[in-house]
Amino acid sequence: MLSLTAAFWIMVFIFAFVGMMRGWSKEVVVTLSVVLALFTINQFFPTIFGFIGWQDSVNPPPIPTDDARRWEFAVMSAFLLSLAFFGYQGPALARSSVGARLTRHDNITDKVLGFLVGGLNGWLIIGSIWSFLEFQLVEASKWVRFTSDIPYPFDPARISRPASDIATIIDNLPIPFLTQSPYILPLLLVGVVIFVLVVLV
Repeated sequence: MLSLTAAFWIMVFIFAFVGMMRGWSKEVVVTLSVVLALFTINQFFPTIFGFIGWQDSVNPPPIPTDDARRWEFAVMSAFLLSLAFFGYQGPALARSSVGARLTRHDNITDKVLGFLVGGLNGWLIIGSIWSFLEFQLVEASKWVRFTSDIPYPFDPARISRPASDIATIIDNLPIPFLTQSPYILPLLLVGVVIFVLVVLV
């Protein structure tokens, strides 16, 4: 069975390669979409989950049921992937001067920057999906990691939780990294929006 760590880095490299082919300007639009998705999940999904009944927003259970964890994982992942999809398709659908500015330039600088930004998008997308398995969203900007004795809420024959000796990788996934402070994601979102408006529009 391929380890999650190996699969993670393979996927990040694939995203980086795609970014090199597309160009950095198109990849920045994806970055904006993904950051917006993470901000929305972080700020509003605890309330949504509490309203649905998957969580008690006042006294959240220390360990949600496997069914609740699977549904939360599916909803957060689907929302993230949907916005990422529109981020990737947006430049192709644009029929304006903005679309022209997002066209790829065949030079080494554009390819290198596209590779880097594409890799960043891979880290954000794949790393966030992995984070949804490792952490419970208790409230806005508060993600609590499940203890090592709690497996993933899926068939262990298909996916099993990696050993605790890769804690460094887990701690540097997007969710724990970007939610260390409640100000990181909002400031990052504002920064990416300003960059897109100033440079690409």
